[in-house]
Amino acid sequence: MFKNTVLVNIVVYMYSVKKNLLFVLLLFLSCSFPKEPQMPEWEISLTRIPLMAADTLILGEELPDSNFMTDDDDLFHIFLSGQKEMDLSEQMRLESIQPDSINGEVGAFKIEGNQGQRIHFNIYEVFPQLQLYNGARVPIPGSSYNISKSLQLDNFYSVTFESGTIYIKIINNLAFPLGKPVRIALYDRVMKDTVSVMLYDKLIQPFGGEAQAFLDLAGKTISNNIQVILTGTNIGTGFESVYLSDNQGFDVEISMSDLIAVAAEAKIPSQSFSVKTKLDLSTDSLVINSARVTGGDISFFIESNFYMPVQIRLFFPGILDEHLQPKTEIFSLLSKSSEKVIIYLANTTINMGNGKLDLEIFTTLLPQTGDMIKIAAGDKFIASAQVSELKFSELTAALDLTTLFPSFEEEILQTELDLPKINLQEVIMSLDFENNPSDMLVNLKLDGENVNDDATAQYTFQLQDNPRNHIEISRQGVNVNGLPEGSGNGLVDLINILPQRVAFSGSARLQDDNATLSDTPIKIDYSIDVPMVFSIQENTLLEGDTTKLDFNGSDNDRVNNLQDVKLEFTITNGLPIGGNLEIRLADSLTCASQCRENWPMLTTVHFDAAGCDADGNVINIKDEMLSVSLNKEQIKLLTGSDFLIWSVKLDALKKARLKATDKIILKNSYITGTMKINEETFDND
Repeated sequence: MFKNTVLVNIVVYMYSVKKNLLFVLLLFLSCSFPKEPQMPEWEISLTRIPLMAADTLILGEELPDSNFMTDDDDLFHIFLSGQKEMDLSEQMRLESIQPDSINGEVGAFKIEGNQGQRIHFNIYEVFPQLQLYNGARVPIPGSSYNISKSLQLDNFYSVTFESGTIYIKIINNLAFPLGKPVRIALYDRVMKDTVSVMLYDKLIQPFGGEAQAFLDLAGKTISNNIQVILTGTNIGTGFESVYLSDNQGFDVEISMSDLIAVAAEAKIPSQSFSVKTKLDLSTDSLVINSARVTGGDISFFIESNFYMPVQIRLFFPGILDEHLQPKTEIFSLLSKSSEKVIIYLANTTINMGNGKLDLEIFTTLLPQTGDMIKIAAGDKFIASAQVSELKFSELTAALDLTTLFPSFEEEILQTELDLPKINLQEVIMSLDFENNPSDMLVNLKLDGENVNDDATAQYTFQLQDNPRNHIEISRQGVNVNGLPEGSGNGLVDLINILPQRVAFSGSARLQDDNATLSDTPIKIDYSIDVPMVFSIQENTLLEGDTTKLDFNGSDNDRVNNLQDVKLEFTITNGLPIGGNLEIRLADSLTCASQCRENWPMLTTVHFDAAGCDADGNVINIKDEMLSVSLNKEQIKLLTGSDFLIWSVKLDALKKARLKATDKIILKNSYITGTMKINEETFDND
C-alpha cells in the first residue's frame, strides 16, 4: 500500500506544481514593472502546496476475503476445514484360502455278529464203541475222545479284529455227563493257525446240561473256515444203566458279538463315524473370531475310496444361517467316486476360535444287506477345501491391517499473494477420528505447493480404541487426546510457503487383539488454522511492480526551475511493520538492459513500525512527519525517467499479529520549494 501512496505523491506533485505555478503567476499580472529594459526577476517561496487529500490505507483491503477470515479479536486467519471418511470395506474381506486337506479314514468299524451257529456231534461219532448198545439200557464206562468238525462262519470271509468276543457253548443232550475236562480248540484252516483253546474243567450234566466259555478276539485275524476240535474224557455212569439212542449227542454253539474290526471282508451293518477338524482361515493380517458374511463360499472336493456307497454330512457348528441354525450339508457318494459341494456363506454368521472354523464330517456306510464288503481301517475319503474371497459387513478379529488414509486436496489460497518472506509462528491442524474400531497407527503426509515452491510435512501418531480421538499438530509437536504422542515435522515450513493447495495422503495401520470392524466408515473431521502471527528477518525485501512515468517537455522545464524542493508528508502507522522505502527510476534503455536492483536510486525513506506488546499486538500507533529533499540530480533523474519501481527492506521483527483493524494513514502531503519568476516564465506559460 505504502508503495502506491509514494507513487501517487510523485505524480500528483508534478501536476500540482504546474497548476499552482499558473495560479501564482496570474496574481502577478496586475503588478507595475520598471521602465528600464531589463528582465524582471523574483524568487517565490512555494510552501505547503497540498499534493493529495488525506487517505486511509487498510491492509485488509488488499487481502482477498476468500483467503482470510478474522476471529473475535479481528486477527487475520487462514482457515480451512472439512470432513472425510476412511472406508474399511476393502479391509473387511478375506482373500481366497486353501486350508489343509482333510483325511477321513474310517478307522475301526463294526461287522455283523454271528449268533448261535451250531455244530452237532452225534453220540456214535464221539463214542463209536457205544453204537452196539443202540436202543438198550446199559452202564457207560469211562473213556476219552478226540473229534473235530469244520464250521463255516456266515458273517465274514476274513477279519482282523480290534476287539470282539467269541462265545462257545456246549449243550449236552447225552444220557451221561461230559468231562471232566473238556477241551475245545478252534483252528483256522485258511490261516493254518490255532485261533484259541478253551478248557472246561467241570462236568457237563446230561439231558440238556450246558457249559460255556469265551475268548477275546482283540488283535486276531481269522477266516470264516474254522475247525472245531474237541478232546476230553467221559467219567461214565458206573453201575447205573442209561438208555442209548442214535438221536443223542451234543452241540457246540458259536456266537460272536461286539465285533470291531480294522480290516475285513464281511457283512457290514450301516454305521457312521465322524472326523472333527478345523479349517484354518487365519492370515498374517486377520485372525477372525466372529463375522457377519455378505458373500463368499467354501468349495469341497471329496473323493471316496470305499467299496460301498457312503453318505457324507458336513456340519459347521460355527456357521449359523439366517435362522441361527448351524449350517449342514448332506450328500451321497457312490463306491469309488467323487463329488464337489459348495457351501454358500452369504447372510450367515461365522464364529471361530483363533481364525479356525470348526467342521465335523459324518460318514455313514451304506452297504447292501447281506453283501460281503471289503473294508479296512485305512479306507477313507479325502476332502480338499477352497475358501473363496469372503466379504463381511461386520467382524471381530485380531488384526494387523494397513489401509490408505483418504487422499484429497484442499485449496488454501485462492490467489497467489505477493507477500514478503514472513515466518509464520503458529499453525494448528486438528483431526478428530470417530468410529475408530481399534488401535491405529496413522502415517499422515501433506504436500503443499504454489507456483514457485513446494514443501512436505509428515507425521506419525498412535490412536487408541476410543469412540473419538482428537489430534492436534502444531509447532510444539503432536498431541493425542491432550497428551504428547507421535512424531513428525514440516507443517510450519509447509504453511510458510503460503501454498495454494495442500494434498493429504498417507496410511493407517490397524492393530488390535480383539477389534470389531463394521461397514460404518471412520469419520475424520479436519481443520488447519493459521493465525497471522509472524516474524520477519532483517532486510526482508518487499517489491512492487514497475510503474510507467509520463512527463512532457514543459513539465520537465518547470520541475527543473524549482529549488530547495522537499517532499513532506505524515504517516500514521498502525501496522506492526516498519522499514526502508527505496524508490528507483530508469529510462527506457536502462529498463530494457538492466535488472531492477541496478536502477538508479531516487531516494530512501524509513518509516517506523507501530509499537507492539510481547504478543505482537499493536498498542502504540506511530505518527511520523517525514521530509525528503530532492537535489538537482534527483530532479533531473526524475524528469528523465520513464519507469519507477519501489521496494521495502523490512526491519527485523520477532513477533507480530496482523489484525483487520491495523492500518496505515497517509496525510498532510505537501511539496515545498522556491522558484525564480521572470519574463521567460510568462512567455513559456
